[in-house]
Amino acid sequence: MDHSPPLALLFWFIGFINIVGEWLAAWQFETWNGQQPAFRFIGCDGVVLLFLNIPEFDTHS
Repeated sequence: MDHSPPLALLFWFIGFINIVGEWLAAWQFETWNGQQPAFRFIGCDGVVLLFLNIPEFDTHS
């Protein structure tokens, strides 16, 4: 089984959306409320984790 597509998707969400997106936004505001970004992160990461936990069925049997 090739794990590279799920890992690429996971790195995309963690690297670009979660880390870079908030580092670029956090320095712009003196008072910053992180509830909305935290909900977005958990939602994106939850979708990735659900996708990774989908069972695979062997259709060649």
